[in-house]
Amino acid sequence: MKIRVVLICICMSLLLTACSNISNTLSNSSTKGDDIKKFNSYIELLNFKQGWLSGVAKFYFNEFGTGEEINIKKEFSGFILFPTAEREGEKSLYGFHKERHTKLPRKYQADRPSYGEIDDKMLTLCDKTDAFIELYFKDVTLYYANKEYEKDNFAKGRELHKKMVLSYRELSEAADDFSTAFYPKMVEHEGAELPGLKKKGFNIHYYALSVLLSGREISHMFDTLESGGKDFLEADLAQYEEVYNKFNSNVSELKKIYKDKDQLKKEGYSADQVPFLNQFVKTTEGMQTAATDTLNMIKAGTTEVKNENTGKFTTGGRSYPVGEFRRRLGQLVDEYNNSISE
Repeated sequence: MKIRVVLICICMSLLLTACSNISNTLSNSSTKGDDIKKFNSYIELLNFKQGWLSGVAKFYFNEFGTGEEINIKKEFSGFILFPTAEREGEKSLYGFHKERHTKLPRKYQADRPSYGEIDDKMLTLCDKTDAFIELYFKDVTLYYANKEYEKDNFAKGRELHKKMVLSYRELSEAADDFSTAFYPKMVEHEGAELPGLKKKGFNIHYYALSVLLSGREISHMFDTLESGGKDFLEADLAQYEEVYNKFNSNVSELKKIYKDKDQLKKEGYSADQVPFLNQFVKTTEGMQTAATDTLNMIKAGTTEVKNENTGKFTTGGRSYPVGEFRRRLGQLVDEYNNSISE
């Protein structure tokens, strides 16, 4: 049986937070503040599952296959999750990601306002996430790092592989189940802050959030295709061009204003925040490259295209442009949370 490495979810929904000074202006409700924290912690866990965690899972399954029985290549010479990482660093990854990605959702899960069944489904997702990263970053990583397979002829490796297949399947099912339940909440939040930001003249924040929204539309479009078993090359060209142009337009508007000193002062950005804002814009440029590669490939009906972006980030190879776009969108969400929204 095959494992689905790509999560069918709308996890790249927007983090509808506001700068601390903006949020005080737009809403004095502590309930809404709790809602924002809770909502964001749920989104960040989904981003982690769809982005980085799916990537490292794919790295493993590309090596050993997605079937119930492990596929050991004749030329196998060892497996290291991160070739450039120190082993001590590898051992600590479980604790790092558990602390960062499942602690906050668990903390806010019981907070008001209640999300009903969504809260229970999030706990299940946290449990499955913790179980998978513990298996991968403790048992599997150490087994191959210590070359135990040379001593037992992959006996333990075969058992670990079966556990990996089952654990990742359960994780993906939990994520899909949560995403389905959480989608109405995402729609409820989506764009809720934009009118207030525009009314106050906070245009840097307005367009930063608009970039995230339109980036989510692109990601959602391909999530929908994949949930139907289709490849991104089968996307409706006119539909993709519409969301592609919207995203590029929002990036263009942000780039016109994000360095304006008067506007920065008006919105309360400190000098320390400016470098992070610059990085936010740089990340959007990488997303534009991936989105343009995607457009050219859809037009050509193949990933084997040559264009102005070839060799920069995404064209061809195993890191196809939609995956690269999602990865950078997840990065953008982190940057938004850690700079623009604070």
